[in-house]
Amino acid sequence: MRLLRTTGVILSLAGASLLPPLGGATVGALVLPHSCTPAHMRLSLGRPQGAAGTFYYPIVFTNEGALCTIFGVPSIRAGLQPRAKHATVYVGPWARNLSIGYFPALHRLAHHQSVSVAFAVSDPYNYTASQCRPKAAAGVYVTLGSFARGYLPIPHLTVCSAFPDLVTRLIVPGTSGV
Repeated sequence: MRLLRTTGVILSLAGASLLPPLGGATVGALVLPHSCTPAHMRLSLGRPQGAAGTFYYPIVFTNEGALCTIFGVPSIRAGLQPRAKHATVYVGPWARNLSIGYFPALHRLAHHQSVSVAFAVSDPYNYTASQCRPKAAAGVYVTLGSFARGYLPIPHLTVCSAFPDLVTRLIVPGTSGV
């Protein structure tokens, strides 16, 4: 028990030395940077890949502001190109979250540092037209809590409108989404 308590104290001190006080939220004896905001987060699309009837699109969240923190699973939904003074038009249901039950990592992003998620889209031609009811979309709407939101165009995107064929998960460091 004493070894466990000593190890906990050592890990707490090591964690405190990794997070310098920079102004922001206080967690115990640690000071964390403020949360990232949509005004400072730039969304971009990474290089898509495909395998076994699924297309993977990395969505990259890049901090264009001061040091901030971010975590979670983005909400993603296919839709048509947004137009001024027109209602948002979604195509198909929201992406399914495959990270249910996993604890999200807190990411500290310095200026120009990125995190990403590789969301997946099933090839609608894996299903019959009556099962899938394929619909053309112009891109995806992305929201990551109160940290980031935006629209990313994706050329030639087709999704199933009858069931959720989009899949998302927790954000990870880097720009590949995995």
